[in-house]
Amino acid sequence: MFSSQSAELSLDTPCRVVAAVAADRMDNRFLIGSSRVVRKNNNNHHHSTNPNRLYACRFHAELNELGLDASFVHPTGPVQSMACSPTNVTLVATSSQLQNNATLWKLSHNVMTDTNGLRYEDSNNHHDSSSSNNNNHNNNNTVHDDGLGGASSSSSSSKTVAMEALATLPSSSGQPISHMSWRQPLSLLESVESSSPSSLSTSLGSSAAAGDLLTVDRLGLVQLWDVERETSVTCTRTTPSKKTTRPHNDPSHDENYNTTNLDDDTTTSLAHNNLGIPPRVVWDPHAAGGTSAAVTTTQGRVVCLDWRTDPSIPIGTVSDLVAHRSAAVIDLDYNPNKPYVLATCGTDSMLRFWDLRLLGSKQQPLLVCRGGHDYWIWNVLYNPFHDQLVLSTGTADTLANLWRVSSISSAPPLLESSSLLPSSSSSEPNHGVGGDASSSFSSWSENARVASYEHADACYGAAWGAADAWVYTTVGYEGKVVLHHVPSKEKYKILL
Repeated sequence: MFSSQSAELSLDTPCRVVAAVAADRMDNRFLIGSSRVVRKNNNNHHHSTNPNRLYACRFHAELNELGLDASFVHPTGPVQSMACSPTNVTLVATSSQLQNNATLWKLSHNVMTDTNGLRYEDSNNHHDSSSSNNNNHNNNNTVHDDGLGGASSSSSSSKTVAMEALATLPSSSGQPISHMSWRQPLSLLESVESSSPSSLSTSLGSSAAAGDLLTVDRLGLVQLWDVERETSVTCTRTTPSKKTTRPHNDPSHDENYNTTNLDDDTTTSLAHNNLGIPPRVVWDPHAAGGTSAAVTTTQGRVVCLDWRTDPSIPIGTVSDLVAHRSAAVIDLDYNPNKPYVLATCGTDSMLRFWDLRLLGSKQQPLLVCRGGHDYWIWNVLYNPFHDQLVLSTGTADTLANLWRVSSISSAPPLLESSSLLPSSSSSEPNHGVGGDASSSFSSWSENARVASYEHADACYGAAWGAADAWVYTTVGYEGKVVLHHVPSKEKYKILL
C-alpha cells in the first residue's frame, strides 16, 4: 500500500492504449490494447498471423506486482481508442485504426472478476511468445497452473479468450473513430464504490440518460450513444454536418440554427493536418444530467459542447477556447472536484489549466506547467479523487510525469515551514511550473513535478487506478506496462 517501487510487465508488442476497469473498485485492473501493424494481403484484406489483442492486467498489491490474467483477440485491428463501462466490468468499447466504426464488446466474466493470486511461470516452460500465442489460440482456456492460481507475470503464458461483439457503433462521416469517453453516472458512484464487481448491474440504470458513450471521429464529428441495452445500441445525438449560422443576438435554441459545427474551418482542416493529431472528447463530470462535454480540434482550439434532454435541440457550442495559440491541442481533461476547470496539453510541450468562466478576448490560463517535457504531450489526466495530482505523458521524450498543482485545486494550498519555502516562489495564480521537484521551484512549492519515469519508447497510454487513488499505469510503445505509486510524501501532504 505504501510501496514506492514500480511494478512492471512486458507484453513484447507495440501498445498505445490503456484503460482502467472503472467498474471494479476492489482490484486495480487495466486493459491494454496492442497496436501491431496489420498488413494487407494480395486480396487487399487485412491479415495477421499474430492479431492485436486486449490484455487484462491486474495489480497484486500484496506482492507489488502486475499479473496478466488473460488476453482477448481484437479482430478489428490495431486499437485506436478504448473506454470501459463505469458500471459493468465485462463491457468495453474499442475503435480501430482500420475501421470506420467502434465496437461494444463483452469480456469473460470469469477473467474480469478473477481474484486468485499471482502465478509465476515455471522456468522450465519459457518459450517464444509467438508460438505460445498460437498454442493458446488452439487451446483457448488451457493454462498451466503451479498451484498458486490466478494469472502469470509473463505475457507468454497467459490464456487467450474470445470476446463477444455486442454492437457496432458506425461513424456517420465514414471516418475512423479516434476517441471515446464513457460517462460516469454520478448517482451510481457510491453504489459502485461499495459493490463487488460480480454484483454490479449490467444496465446503466435510470440515472444514466441516453448518450452515455461519446465518440468523435477523425473529422471531429461527435456522436452520443445510448448503451443502456447492450444488444440494441442506438445513436441518439450527432453534431450537425452542415454549417448554419445563429445570429449573435438570438439566444434561443431554435433547431434551425447551430453554433457547434465541427465541420467548419476547425475540423475540415484536420484532413489536411500534417501533424495527423486525432480529436479527443471528454465528459464534463459536473454538468447535471451529463449535458456538457469538450472536444479538441486543430489550430489549438477546444470546443465546449452543450445539449439538453430535448433531442430536437441541436448540440450547441457554449464556449470556444484557444488553448494553445501556436500549437495544436492533443488532449484535455476536466478537474473532477472543481467545476469549470479544464486542463489541456499540446504540441508546445506545455500543460495549461483554464477557468471556463473567464474566457474572452484576453483569456489567460490559471497555470502553465513547462519544462517537464521536451516534445509533444500526448496525455493529461487528473487524479479522479485528488485534483492536486495531474499525470502527463510524452511522445519523443518518452516521459511520464506526475505534477502537483495545489494552487488551483479544490483543496487548500500546501503549507510548509517558512524556512523551507523558496524565496523565489510566486503568489500569482498565472505562474509557470518548471523542471523537477528539486529545482528552484522546489518540492516545497505549491506546484511542481514530483515524479518522472522514462520509457524506452513513446508513452502514448496512461490511466489512473480505479480502486486505489495512489496508483497509475503508463504504457510505452515498446509494450512495457509500468504501474507507479504516488510518492508517500505527496500522499501525506494531501491526507494530513
